[in-house]
Amino acid sequence: MHDLQTRWSLVVINPGLIVGPFLTPDSVSGSLHLLEAMYRGDNRMGVADLSYPVADVREVAEAHVKAGEDTSLKGRFIVSGDRAIPLLEMAGFVRPIHKNPKALPCWNLPTLMVYAAGPFIGVSKKWSSANLSTPFKVDNTRSIRELGLKYRPIEESFQAHYKSWEQEQEQKQAKV
Repeated sequence: MHDLQTRWSLVVINPGLIVGPFLTPDSVSGSLHLLEAMYRGDNRMGVADLSYPVADVREVAEAHVKAGEDTSLKGRFIVSGDRAIPLLEMAGFVRPIHKNPKALPCWNLPTLMVYAAGPFIGVSKKWSSANLSTPFKVDNTRSIRELGLKYRPIEESFQAHYKSWEQEQEQKQAKV
């Protein structure tokens, strides 16, 4: 369809797991739920050995603006750091500033345990075998070269995310 017309061009921004400071306390996303569970201590007994490509929300916003302004751009842009980050490493980024660092996971759950629990939480054996203990790299070259993105250190993004979450929790407590 795109090639049959000349009025518009298609640009797709594919971010990873989005972290960073919240724009509003009403923000809702899978990223927020996943990390909120970690920050609350729901995963203190351990996390599955899963890795996610991660993008800072500020870089995702910048990519969208640049893609909208530059009419010469087309195609897919991966907006993420150059590798997938394991959940355990994500916890490590936040540990130095977390109010209760012992609430954060310190180890991965045994893979067999994760396989066994999968069906009870809606995760298939096929998905588990394809994603558990599978670190991978991400090619973000186009986003750097054509969009001019400069990626922040990922630790900075996670710490900004945690601080926003912590501030949101304090505001909720003040209302009670």
